[in-house]
Amino acid sequence: MRDVAGPYEQAVRTIVEDAGAYWWPDEYRVLAVGCPPWLADRLATETCHELTPRSGGNVATTVKDITVVGCADLDGPGAGTIVVHDLVSGWWYDVPTRCHPDVVPHRWPHLTLALHSGLNPGAAVDIAAIGWH
Repeated sequence: MRDVAGPYEQAVRTIVEDAGAYWWPDEYRVLAVGCPPWLADRLATETCHELTPRSGGNVATTVKDITVVGCADLDGPGAGTIVVHDLVSGWWYDVPTRCHPDVVPHRWPHLTLALHSGLNPGAAVDIAAIGWH
């Protein structure tokens, strides 16, 4: 049994906690995550949960108490989108962090800044890798 969350699980948990505290401060919320299919697959592998097919070519997994749905529409170009959705209220939040399969999760905010600065995806990945060993 795992005692420590892996890097992808840590990143998703932080994103959900931050979005939940900011957008849904009340205690009555049921949050799910939408992300690119490759991220859902990595989460399933990291947490030893199954990745199951869903309608529309989507996939889903569970990260303990968080449902994660991998949607092809949330992938690329350049970097994938992560969305936190409150299943009770129906409100959703497009997280201002982009993810990329070649960039480790703690570097995703740097990738976001590079993309928002108008750099192409290749340059954004290079910027995200600066200082990472």
